[in-house]
Amino acid sequence: MKFSTIKSKARVAALIAVLVAGGAAVVSTAGASGNLGRIQVCQDKSGMIASKIDGACPAHFHSVTLDVNTLQGPAGKTGSAGKTGPQGLRGPRGFRGATGATGATGPTGNTGVLGATGATGPTGPTGPTGNTGSVGPTGDTGSVGPTGDTGAVGTDSVVTSAAAAGTASANCASGTYAIGGGGSSAGSGDVLSVSQPVGGSSSTPATGWTVTFTNAGSTSTSQVTAYAICSK
Repeated sequence: MKFSTIKSKARVAALIAVLVAGGAAVVSTAGASGNLGRIQVCQDKSGMIASKIDGACPAHFHSVTLDVNTLQGPAGKTGSAGKTGPQGLRGPRGFRGATGATGATGPTGNTGVLGATGATGPTGPTGPTGNTGSVGPTGDTGSVGPTGDTGAVGTDSVVTSAAAAGTASANCASGTYAIGGGGSSAGSGDVLSVSQPVGGSSSTPATGWTVTFTNAGSTSTSQVTAYAICSK
């Protein structure tokens, strides 16, 4: 319960005006002037006046009935604005609002400055071999070369032979040298696997010819003959 108090009796009229304007109970009495009314307030022994709220006075106050003039005078001038009060406490944080609509696409930005040239990358692996190209056109016929020197007059050549199983060698007569040779075999399926000159040295010509025949991967057992073409 709250009460309003006034310490000076001279200010009772001000309190009455506040009570009337604030809606305090005004009791009209019979025989009273038409412009008078009665209100009840609270007063203590020192003369302090307090408003009576909800029909009760505060402790050490007693109820007093006052006659008041209910005529309303002209409205007074508007008082000057009071000083700005202190800033109130910060209110609680509000709820998060709904997500706004997507904005329109902005204009395309300007082209950026050309960046520096990057470092040379490592050498890549060797690619696969390409297909063989087509044969090129035949070249022009070359000019005829100069005539060679006339060779030395040859001597008559002699063919000698010798027979043996699988391998045979034919030797030239003394003073003659092998200038060629070959061989033959009487066996069916024999293959000539060796045919080469023999004898002589790194500074003298060969002096004979040797041949070897094989059959099914092994030296033939058939009779073979070697031939040497001999000349001086």
